[in-house]
Amino acid sequence: MSLTDGTFFWAACAAILIPILIHVLTRGRPRRAVFPPLSLIEERYISNRRRFRLKRFLLLALRALVLVLFGLLLARPVRHRTPPAETALPGGGARTAALVFDTSLRMDYEKSGRTRLDEAKEFAEALLDRLAADARVAVFDTQTGGGAFQVDRLAAREAVARLRTSPPRAPLAETLARAVELLKSEPGEKEIFILADRAAAGWPDESARRLARAVDGADGSIRFFFADFTPEANRSFSLTDLRVDLERVRGKGEAVIRAALAAPDSPSSGRLELTVSPIASPEDEIAEAEPFAEEDFDENNRLEKRFTLRDLDDGIYQGTIVKTPPDPLAADDRLFFTFEIRPPKKLLFAAPDPAETRAVFMKSAVELQSAAPGRAPFGSEVLSYDELREYPLSEGDAAAIFLLDPPPLSSELVGRIERFVRNGGGAGFFLGRRTVPEQNELAPLLGGTPLHPVNLPEGAALVPDPGTHALLAGFGSPDRARSAPWARLPVYRCWRMEWNDNTPPPAALRLADGAPVLVERTLGGGRVVLSTTPFSDLPSDPKAWNRITTGDEAWLFLLLADGIARVLTGGGDSLNIFPYETASLNAEGAAKVEVVLPDGESLAQTNAEAAAGRGFSFTGTGQLGAYRVLDGETKTPLAAFSVNPRPADVDLTPLPFDRLCEFFGTTPPARIDSADRLEAVRGRLDGRIDLYSLAALLFGLVLTAELWAAGRLYD
Repeated sequence: MSLTDGTFFWAACAAILIPILIHVLTRGRPRRAVFPPLSLIEERYISNRRRFRLKRFLLLALRALVLVLFGLLLARPVRHRTPPAETALPGGGARTAALVFDTSLRMDYEKSGRTRLDEAKEFAEALLDRLAADARVAVFDTQTGGGAFQVDRLAAREAVARLRTSPPRAPLAETLARAVELLKSEPGEKEIFILADRAAAGWPDESARRLARAVDGADGSIRFFFADFTPEANRSFSLTDLRVDLERVRGKGEAVIRAALAAPDSPSSGRLELTVSPIASPEDEIAEAEPFAEEDFDENNRLEKRFTLRDLDDGIYQGTIVKTPPDPLAADDRLFFTFEIRPPKKLLFAAPDPAETRAVFMKSAVELQSAAPGRAPFGSEVLSYDELREYPLSEGDAAAIFLLDPPPLSSELVGRIERFVRNGGGAGFFLGRRTVPEQNELAPLLGGTPLHPVNLPEGAALVPDPGTHALLAGFGSPDRARSAPWARLPVYRCWRMEWNDNTPPPAALRLADGAPVLVERTLGGGRVVLSTTPFSDLPSDPKAWNRITTGDEAWLFLLLADGIARVLTGGGDSLNIFPYETASLNAEGAAKVEVVLPDGESLAQTNAEAAAGRGFSFTGTGQLGAYRVLDGETKTPLAAFSVNPRPADVDLTPLPFDRLCEFFGTTPPARIDSADRLEAVRGRLDGRIDLYSLAALLFGLVLTAELWAAGRLYD
């Protein structure tokens, strides 16, 4: 048997001297009396004195035993089935410990006025009280993605108290892997306490694999404890999937703002309230409201709402969509958005010779769609690639450029196209037979480098994105896009890409093997669309790369071309980004700018990119809300953008605990529902038997016997 804290036990043993001293001081002294039958009295006296001494001795023993058992209770005795680890600190517990907090927006879920993070911090305070006095403690959180050992226990408490919810820089699994890496090289026993919910979004595949590798490398030297703060029931409506589509109608701007509302298990009624105003005159506010009811949600408890704003003047607009009534998670009840209405500009179509012939399909499709009733068509111009090299893209009269089957492009031309896109333009690259492999200059624009073309002799069918991709917006709904006859537009040849960071951008169309065909990405203030197969093949071409432009279903190509043109000329979504992404904006002519953050704080910065002809870049986008960029001298608005949480940041869908345990291999975490139960859980992990209950029972019995004996003795 061993003691969790032997100090109390030995102190109780020393306290035995107290009842002994009391008994000595209160020892009775016989009185002398003269009485005739002295012999009888003396015998009776001797007998009583022996009996009294025996009772007093038994009472003394009971009182000493009471003190010993009381000290034993305070020392919490345990019995080890196996010898205790020599690496443990005296009194139990590990030599090093880490507290890993999930501080993502999900932990703002409220119940009875308290958030999950509030409960986790209170839990951590109790845990710190139960760690060994000499244990070293590190504090980790998902906002910073890391942590370090604190100087002392007080510093650890202060680090816990400072924690706040925010968009995470790293998933919980990755933060936990960093905690394992820090502790595994430490000597002695190590413990990691995970204070989080079980949201599946905190355990993405790659981060979970990294955690599994880190745990495997620790060789079982770390024990894990999981304090689960998953809400008992999800009552939070999630407002996500913001999309802004822009166009011009009869010389004015028109904006369509879409958002999706995902309901918990039991949808209810409410409304979405939109407010928007130009940043140059905030008093000109537009307000609209759209009610929703339980029957409006589909079988997946999802609802899409759209607001159409018409007759907008040119300028930058900012606004919000708010769901009412509020629910337990406030972070997903509001979306911020920014868009810019621009005057009509020209569309450029660059194609191989003969340029007019090669560009005919794409140019005609875009012009046909933009000439629909009520829409102001863009002007268009066809260029050969020789003419494109001399075209002044920097003069600002073009909205987007379509590069059809581009040949090798000079570094100077690629640089001019990149600056054009970063300043708000759009560029579409449709790779074909004239493209050369491994042209690394294209990587910053395309998000990757063309490696080699792939032959698909039988023809591969296109597979649309299952969601609501902006390039497929012309189809009206994801169901209509998925049900379209894509098999009638087979692809016989396409380029395979080496993506930057091995991460392809979002794809609107893929092949059956998952290879992206049509992708789009934000670059600065503009957009880039990449097709790995050309849109310039003619019916007369003997070895066409695809049937996209010449297939039987011409309406598919028309809707696809219109979606590409809208994305490249819209620019609305590029002003709405996720936390910690870089905002690249057009702030020409301003050597100094002032960035106004959502909380009202202003940051003065030097616009170093102004002289280079590029847009202004801002990286401090950790706050949610609306940002504005002002001229540092005149304070006039130059640009704006909005930051919203990623859908995963507010997704409360829980991961089963058994599935979570798989990431820890042979050392799965033990669940603890309170800090008071920590010692019992530790004992179970160590193969210890807690003798506290037995000691408490013995203490009660002995105390009762002492009280009874004292009463009988002094009656």
